[in-house]
Amino acid sequence: MCVAANIARGATQRNKPATVLVFACELCSIHLRCDLEAMMEDETNFSIASTLFSDGAAAFIMSTEFGSNGVAGPSYTVLSWKTAVLADTQQHMSFLPCPSGFRLTLTKDVPDLTSEAIAPMFRTLLSSIPIQELKTSDRMTCEARDFDWAVHPGGLAILKGAQRALSLTDDHLRASYDIYRTRGNSSSSSVLIVLDHLQDYQSHRKNIMDHLKAAKALPSSSRLVESLTNVSLGGNEEGRKEKSNDSKTRAT
Repeated sequence: MCVAANIARGATQRNKPATVLVFACELCSIHLRCDLEAMMEDETNFSIASTLFSDGAAAFIMSTEFGSNGVAGPSYTVLSWKTAVLADTQQHMSFLPCPSGFRLTLTKDVPDLTSEAIAPMFRTLLSSIPIQELKTSDRMTCEARDFDWAVHPGGLAILKGAQRALSLTDDHLRASYDIYRTRGNSSSSSVLIVLDHLQDYQSHRKNIMDHLKAAKALPSSSRLVESLTNVSLGGNEEGRKEKSNDSKTRAT
């Protein structure tokens, strides 16, 4: 989403239209073979990390053309975006290539690392957006509870950690909890599916916060990446998305 927004912004600065198709497809189940082969060679080399993920796919279109020239309006409007890198976190999350796939390394510290980063990142993002675009009440400031949140459903500990860090209720994260319960964590496509699910609710607050993708990193990456994007229900740099998910893979 951040890359697509940068492309659209660059085109806008050159007074040109932009339409960007973003597609995420994750076949996480193929990595089970690598774990099984490692266990056959050494019974103590046991890992269940890959079983935490499901297969899934999602896509969206970001365009500066929605709502103009007869084109339908957007599902969401991107107001601002930010990506941060968490230092010294390579040991907590990585994919190591092997002949039969990738071996996932995932430690129990990932939820704590991401929950510690979310509040400072949210405040930085919020300060970059004019208050008139964010005002949701009579107050002249906005807080985390003024928004609906689309948090990457990377696990119950990640969702609960984000909820505690921002003093949110279950209702603020209802779409993320629903997708985690029914489809599990399908990696990069998950948060797009959560955003799509938010539209299914009959009522929601004015702005929708898309948060938290603790990105998988190949061995060349030394840190976790966290992405935060603010989107609302109208505006200039828009994204309309479509999603599909492998119905055969479900969370247990």
